[in-house]
Amino acid sequence: MRGLENTVKELEETKTHLTERVHRLKEEIIFLKTLILRHSNCECVGVREYITNRARYLTGTGMPQLPLPANGGPTASATRT
Repeated sequence: MRGLENTVKELEETKTHLTERVHRLKEEIIFLKTLILRHSNCECVGVREYITNRARYLTGTGMPQLPLPANGGPTASATRT
């Protein structure tokens, strides 16, 4: 029975740690999105594409358009939102 109690305690600690990590990551996402919005007037194509795609997605006016790389394969940005 002691082993089961130890397992429960370890799992509760892991859950607490992961919950805190998720919270910190969500805060970081908000911070990074805010930085992107601050650069909405710059000439960076990636920033403009991100803002345009998110606006389309959030307003329901269409699915985000992912840029195709020169070789036609998937892009690293295609996995990010």
